[in-house]
Amino acid sequence: MSETERIYDELKRLLKAHGLTYREVAEHLDISTASVKRLFSEQTLSMQRIEAVAELLGMTLGEVIKSAESREAPIDMLSELQEKALVEDLRLLLVGTCVTNRWSFQKILAHYQFTEPELIRLMVQLDRLGIIELLPGNRYRLFVSRNFRWRNNGPLQAFFFQTVLQDFFSPDQSEDKSYYRFIWGLTAQSEMAEIRNRIDRLASEFVSITEETPYTPEKHGSILLVSFRHDWQPPQFRAVKRTE
Repeated sequence: MSETERIYDELKRLLKAHGLTYREVAEHLDISTASVKRLFSEQTLSMQRIEAVAELLGMTLGEVIKSAESREAPIDMLSELQEKALVEDLRLLLVGTCVTNRWSFQKILAHYQFTEPELIRLMVQLDRLGIIELLPGNRYRLFVSRNFRWRNNGPLQAFFFQTVLQDFFSPDQSEDKSYYRFIWGLTAQSEMAEIRNRIDRLASEFVSITEETPYTPEKHGSILLVSFRHDWQPPQFRAVKRTE
């Protein structure tokens, strides 16, 4: 995609996000609505008019360009506000999780108890949050990386620790559905970067495995959780540790 195409696509996305129509753009530019549609379709707006559209959005042309460029690379971490919006609506969080896993609209509809209008409404909310761009035919473009990270001490992490973790580690899981390893060792601060890199590689490999084959009824929702803490022991062990 050329830089010009990116700018026009971003202008259209921003207009939609701000709830602005071509008619309002036409009024701002003092031309007809038909002319605005033609100029956007042919991508022949003058630089002065592009700057005027950016002004209507409350932005500079430079900010529009930066916004377009930022969408070329997937988002690796959501903002605090994006995470907060997701955890405040668990149905929105569920749909957000589904789209992060590249589920189609019809697949979400088939698996969960949403009505079609409700699911469309939730997808529109994800669009407004900048997580997806909703396209015609209930398709979407995802802006988030497949293995994005939660914010440290952010809303998603807090939600997981407060409401999900206990169930995740419940002892009644059958051996054919779960696998646990707890390893205790001594590590130096200088070794943390290498350990994190290896954990990241494992996470990427898990993503690759889940995407290698198309969906089949034998596939079920699964979670890989890898946790590492440096300079930590269970409190029962710390209680009898010699003080230096």
